[in-house]
Amino acid sequence: MNNLLIILRIYLIFVAASGFIFGQIFFNNFAWGATLAGVFGIVGEFLGGKFARKTLLRSKIIIACCILSLGGVSLDAYNYYANFNSPGNYYAWFMIAPFCLILLLMIWDISNHMLSDNRLKQDVENTSRP
Repeated sequence: MNNLLIILRIYLIFVAASGFIFGQIFFNNFAWGATLAGVFGIVGEFLGGKFARKTLLRSKIIIACCILSLGGVSLDAYNYYANFNSPGNYYAWFMIAPFCLILLLMIWDISNHMLSDNRLKQDVENTSRP
């Protein structure tokens, strides 16, 4: 399972960096959606490593980054189909669909293992007692 998670993280960083960020530079075309998807995908992935579940705030930040990245993908897809209307457009869904599924998997995993506010308060109270 650990090796699978490493492969998924590498794929997420690869698509965010090369597909969304480098693609804008290569084609000289700035798009807000691609920027959101790339930047927040990379930030969420780097924060979502081994220490993702240490604090409630970090878990919420990672979930927000994943949601913003998914929003960026949908905005970029809308921009692509609205402005580049030509036959045969497919928006590279064969690369972007797994990217979205990995982001959804991160949200599901972190939300299932996220510390609740009550459990976090109990942990703080237990450690602060002499």
